[in-house]
Amino acid sequence: MRQIATAEEIMAEQERNADAHIHMPSPSYWPIVLAFGLPVITFGMIFSHLIAVFGAVIVFFAAFGWALEPSTAPASDFETNNSAPSTELDTVGKS
Repeated sequence: MRQIATAEEIMAEQERNADAHIHMPSPSYWPIVLAFGLPVITFGMIFSHLIAVFGAVIVFFAAFGWALEPSTAPASDFETNNSAPSTELDTVGKS
């Protein structure tokens, strides 16, 4: 049987790793553009091959743009001048 961590152990670990953060990629419009191209291809396969080719061009350029897009934005885009403490992990019931 394995004992789970107590609240004090969890809080101590969070304090030790206070500077660590979860890396998330920068927001991008390319996935939604690519997703728009797929139904255009399907619509084109039903009604006109010219529309399907247009959808394929959308998908090609969206995939190309998404692949060449930088994975992270410069750090200055996310820095704030707010000196207030973070409330991301708020303690409940602690005085």
